[in-house]
Amino acid sequence: GVLDAFVRGDASGVIAREGCGNVPLMVARAIIALSHDEPPRRFPKKRALSFDSRTGARDRSGFDQGLLRIDAATGNRTTVSTGGSLTDPIALALESDGNIVVVDQASGVVRVDPSSGAQSVVSSGGLFVRPVSVAVEAGGGILVGDRDAFGGGGGVIRIDPATGAQAVVSSGGLFVNPAGIAVDGNGFILVADPTARKLIGVDPVSGAQSAISSAGILYAPFGVAIE
Repeated sequence: GVLDAFVRGDASGVIAREGCGNVPLMVARAIIALSHDEPPRRFPKKRALSFDSRTGARDRSGFDQGLLRIDAATGNRTTVSTGGSLTDPIALALESDGNIVVVDQASGVVRVDPSSGAQSVVSSGGLFVRPVSVAVEAGGGILVGDRDAFGGGGGVIRIDPATGAQAVVSSGGLFVNPAGIAVDGNGFILVADPTARKLIGVDPVSGAQSAISSAGILYAPFGVAIE
């Protein structure tokens, strides 16, 4: 697939396709966007917004501290799940069965039933320090990008979706402050690191890292998706 990255500009967020100019990201089944806001007296937090062509969109929006479903045609919002373990949600992904997995900086990885809104904590504590992104592998493994784990350099952690067991995928190396994470059709992991100003490839088995793209238009990449 073609590697696309969301890139933050000098003064405000812009969306760019690496190597193809400033054009919107287009994905076959979904449009995924990351944005920032600044709640009063709180540090800015990333919000994840995912439009799903089958069920509409689920969004961490405003200050609801939870998930909303947004009708892609009308923009109408309905609550999927709030409160409970969703105290500081920052990113989300869909599992193959339609369940939503949410990375919450306080609670860890939380699974949400899209119909009932029921929540269950999949994994918390352990290696997590500041989890900020999540992706689901074809086999069901949950990948979490943590910006401050492993002594502050951050890394990628794999979560067993059934047991919640955590395992190190990759840390150190090229990582400085890893943020966004995605998985391509072959299972290869892509990580956006805004401080390193790189898109970093990670072998899902060995954890070996390679620089896919750096500098140039990549002022501070914080999100990534595969087209």
